[in-house]
Amino acid sequence: MSLPLQLFTDPLNSPGNCACRCGPGEKWGVYDCGAGRSFMCSDEKLILVKESKTWEEALEHCRSLEILDPNVATAPYRNYRYDLATLISQDDHTKAREKAQEADSQSVWTGLRHLAGQWMWVSGEPVTYETILTCPQSKACGVMPKEGNETFSIRECHQRRNFLCSRRP
Repeated sequence: MSLPLQLFTDPLNSPGNCACRCGPGEKWGVYDCGAGRSFMCSDEKLILVKESKTWEEALEHCRSLEILDPNVATAPYRNYRYDLATLISQDDHTKAREKAQEADSQSVWTGLRHLAGQWMWVSGEPVTYETILTCPQSKACGVMPKEGNETFSIRECHQRRNFLCSRRP
């Protein structure tokens, strides 16, 4: 979520230090942090990134969103909070499909990739799709289509499209 910059341009003359989407018209405003207000918590695990990147660039982007230990040099294996999305359950697919509807591309990259003769999720989870091609012609990566009923499609990894990042547990 991004907040309008004008909220924070004059901190000395603002009424408080907390941002709130409340008041007339539910527009963003700066309010006194001590004022009692209703609130809603979000535990969003899936993020749509509306930037067109190759699969490799998308993977790097997701992993750079939050480094777990900034003191570890160049984020080695598993030193990151986000990854390209792994879609295992029906709930994962439903949420991903909803997010994909907001994409600027016709499909979005997921964490599914064909390497060394086998399909794998970047998270290490097993791939359980029975209808997946066992030997694709070229570099193949998985996408979530914006339209239709397909759970996934296969595209060449060098193509550019929006992508889904998910927060690791």
